[in-house]
Amino acid sequence: IQFWPYCYKRVGRFGNGRKEILTVLEYLITRILQSIPVFLIVSLLIVSITRMVPGDPVRNILGEEATEEQYKELQEKFGLDKPILLQYADYMKKLAKGDMGRTYFRNLPVSKEIGDRYPNTFRIAIMAALISTVIGIILGVTAALHRGGIVDSLIMVLSLIAVSTPIFFLCIILMVVFGVELKWLP
Repeated sequence: IQFWPYCYKRVGRFGNGRKEILTVLEYLITRILQSIPVFLIVSLLIVSITRMVPGDPVRNILGEEATEEQYKELQEKFGLDKPILLQYADYMKKLAKGDMGRTYFRNLPVSKEIGDRYPNTFRIAIMAALISTVIGIILGVTAALHRGGIVDSLIMVLSLIAVSTPIFFLCIILMVVFGVELKWLP
């Protein structure tokens, strides 16, 4: 299917009927409109899950020795005294204006916290992309040179395992290997 200048949308039962031609602009608008409910559902799930976590953020910030007055004041400041749906609506209104809110512990704008960490995250992402590209090319060429052989099969199995492994599990394994066992990390 050619992407430029047209995209094709299969019409009919099970998508095997006639093709309807969509321009790229129509395609992009359709995809953006489809992403809005996904964004709303995911954000609502995230807000709900963070509320289910045991503990109270206000109590964690103030500690157990805080007075009830201090507790209520901070709870009101963060808007945690309102029902969860009102909190969500307030958050979405602020987010639409570009305000992501403030962090609980450092009381800084979330956008500043993200901005401070973005350069290092970007560097790590670029390095990961470069390393994975080099390894992928080497393994791909090796598999192609030994097509149908045991080396090709081994590379295919290892590639399938690597793609199927959840990233959080892989990160834990890598931290244990490089941080705890080899002591390469601080």
